[in-house]
Amino acid sequence: MCRCSTTRAPSRTATPRRPTRRARRSRVSTTRTSCQALAPDCRTAKATITAHCAVHTAYPPKYLDTIKWMHAKDPSAEILLTEDGNELWFFQSYTATAKNVMCVTSQFHHSESTMEPKVSSVNHAALVNGYYMGQLRLREDSLQAPATAFIRPSIAQAPGALSAAAARRHRKRETAARRRSERLVELTAQGKFVPLSDQARNALQVAFERVGGPRFALRDFLPSFQDHSDVIEDVFESLPAMTDTGPLDDGNLHYNATDQVRVSVANGTKVLLPAGSSFAQRDVREIHRLPLGRHKLIVMDPPWQNKSVSRAKRYDMFDHTELLKIQVAQIADLDECILAVWVTNRQRYMAYLRDQALPAWGFTYHASWYWLKLSKNGELVTPLDSSHRLPVETLVVAYRAKDPEHEQRLLQRLGKQTRIVLSIPLRHSWKPPPECFFDEKIIPASAKKAELFARELRPSWTSIGNEVFKFQAANLFQPPPSTRTETLACSTTFLLPPSS
Repeated sequence: MCRCSTTRAPSRTATPRRPTRRARRSRVSTTRTSCQALAPDCRTAKATITAHCAVHTAYPPKYLDTIKWMHAKDPSAEILLTEDGNELWFFQSYTATAKNVMCVTSQFHHSESTMEPKVSSVNHAALVNGYYMGQLRLREDSLQAPATAFIRPSIAQAPGALSAAAARRHRKRETAARRRSERLVELTAQGKFVPLSDQARNALQVAFERVGGPRFALRDFLPSFQDHSDVIEDVFESLPAMTDTGPLDDGNLHYNATDQVRVSVANGTKVLLPAGSSFAQRDVREIHRLPLGRHKLIVMDPPWQNKSVSRAKRYDMFDHTELLKIQVAQIADLDECILAVWVTNRQRYMAYLRDQALPAWGFTYHASWYWLKLSKNGELVTPLDSSHRLPVETLVVAYRAKDPEHEQRLLQRLGKQTRIVLSIPLRHSWKPPPECFFDEKIIPASAKKAELFARELRPSWTSIGNEVFKFQAANLFQPPPSTRTETLACSTTFLLPPSS
């Protein structure tokens, strides 16, 4: 019996007790202890088992298969329940030389926030159309919105109800699922994959069940356009040209200070400039050379290193250690500022951002908010338990304030609710507008706002980056039909009611 925790061992055949709903919704904090009572040469177990137990002791449904696999690998594994309901895991891995034992005690405590998330169902295309004041709209055939899910969740069937051929396919799927579970444990141990926390996964699942699928109101997210290619040049010629400045791709800061959409040429391509937009096509590590001023909201979307992106050669990637070369503090408002950074699902990047970059810039971590991607028919583009690619992207929100009074006011505006935005991705790396997360209660419309690593221009925003005109090409747009009433809501935001 382990001396590191007072336990009462059930029989060897006892079934582990599933945590209560409150426990499943709570955050899991894990403490690892050496169990010298069981083996004098006690060591921590293999990294795969360590990573799994350290994160997933609450038995989320997506890891039940992994737990079964680990138990099959090590039948001596036991789960003991302590007097106060905590769990003690034992995994004994036998090698040729020594017996390695690991004990993990997981203690449940109340989550830092039990509030229901704030969910927004967003028509990204309609929001972009709004930048162009009814003169131009996105071309549906220029987008890459998924019509259906890339990967659908598997549906379990009773083996007795299957034919011989179907049973063989079922066994193959089970084998593939087991291998994916094994691979998931390995990737998690190596820090190359970060499974969603129970709290985040539950919130995302609830948001999808209440808003997605057949309930997704924006499935017909774009109207059926007529072909206006014969008149598109006439529309462009009717727009005022940006002729009062130098070349737009010279690295300097440029403005469309008018209240009209303007047209110009950058990098040899005709581009559209929304009213009130300012921009510079320049490396973000050189923002200190530009007269940008200070901003209340700063958004960053770094091109994190990613193998799939590298293979596709979609864009130049950015080493995460280069973040410290960006002088974010120089463009942050002195009284109060919010920083929002899009982060990929890799533990190393998240840890570097929270532990090194944010403190170096003078910001404090506040929360992680989420963008949940749906296909045009309302399905998740991939399952929430996918081990390859998750249907969600994380927006890390941080803040800085000059004194406790400003900090208190800023935190009150940010709130304690997790914010989740559901929308259809238009093209690769095209994120929903920041206004979907930061409404006017958080950031007034008149406040100065900047985006680093920007790939589009927006009214009343300053956009900086090497690809700042990526989604401004004129061939992405066409004139709207002359007779049509817009019936689609740009955004529907609401609070989820408490679960019954």
